[in-house]
Amino acid sequence: METTIIIVTFALLVLSFSFFKKSNFSYSVLALIVSGLLFRIFSALDPFLHAWDERYHALVAKNLLKHPLLPTLYDTPLLDQDLLWVGGHIWLHKQPLTLWLISGSIYLFGNTDFAIRIPSIVLSTAMIWLTYLIGEALFTKRIGVMAAFFITVNGLIIELAAGRIATDHVDISFAFFIELGIFFAIKHWQNKKLIWIILMSFSIGLAILCKWLPALIVIPFWLVLSYSKQDLKQAVFPFGISILIIGLVFIPWQVYINLSFPIEAANEAAMNWRHFTEVLENRGGPFYYFIDKIRVNYGELIYLPLIWFFVSGRKLISKNIFVSLSLWIIIPLLFFSIPLTKMQGYIVFIAPALFLVMAHFLENLNSISFLNSKKWIPKLILFAFCFLAIRYSIE
Repeated sequence: METTIIIVTFALLVLSFSFFKKSNFSYSVLALIVSGLLFRIFSALDPFLHAWDERYHALVAKNLLKHPLLPTLYDTPLLDQDLLWVGGHIWLHKQPLTLWLISGSIYLFGNTDFAIRIPSIVLSTAMIWLTYLIGEALFTKRIGVMAAFFITVNGLIIELAAGRIATDHVDISFAFFIELGIFFAIKHWQNKKLIWIILMSFSIGLAILCKWLPALIVIPFWLVLSYSKQDLKQAVFPFGISILIIGLVFIPWQVYINLSFPIEAANEAAMNWRHFTEVLENRGGPFYYFIDKIRVNYGELIYLPLIWFFVSGRKLISKNIFVSLSLWIIIPLLFFSIPLTKMQGYIVFIAPALFLVMAHFLENLNSISFLNSKKWIPKLILFAFCFLAIRYSIE
């Protein structure tokens, strides 16, 4: 079965490329979506739960079936419990939405390892479609398809969706709802209807309920994209509406846990701050940790399109698009570089932005004079980006 899935998956990638060459972008991205779904299903077929952190998320989610508002790890503690996230009775180490999604999947599909991974499989596959739509809106359909290809085969996202590596399903749902918020922000930029602000804000609130406040990255992206300096006064009312909706979505849970479980909630709040001042669980690294890690997670050549984008790419797109896309990348990179505790999954929600920059760079290779001295150079660079992306996926 596994061999068949892999053969069909790579055949769909070839089919997508064939459609892409014929400028049939709808069929091209459809083939990518099915291929990406099969990638994720294949990786999720492990008949066991992974040690970090899937086993904990799965157990809490399973217990939530019995009491949705009482998150527990050891459901019936027989001994005195500590407050560590790897032990204890009340479990508040993560916000609840991802756990509720897993719990719902267990309810619908049974108490199996695969059922635990279904929400992440669905959401990470949906990110392929969202990335295409965002690329199409900000740039062109061609760029959207290329960016969608990179997220289709990205090894980090596939492994997170399969629960194979730390932060797993939480980071997938977090990244999805942030990207969904970005998509609705772009829709508001296009037609200024209030409904898009409502949907964007609701998505941000849901993202916060997956992991926490870095989901607010959508706000500066939206404000810069939709409003110029001259129009800032017009943003006051929509901004107020957005903050109100975001608060209505995520604040009730914070009030509830602080009133119901004050000791555990205070401990988790303190733990969040300790990420800034201590290296927790040997998860440390230098200030440039994430700048170095994107080379590993998104391709060794990632620095070439990033440098080109910030130096020259801004001349090819509007200022609003350039600045908003830059903020989506730069703010999380800088913010998560400050805490002493660092993990690669912390910035996975900037992956679509990185892939859009990569696709924009590849689409404009022929316009870069020093690369276009010989016709074979752009073709070699394009091949290298695609080869490295698929190689990492296989690894």
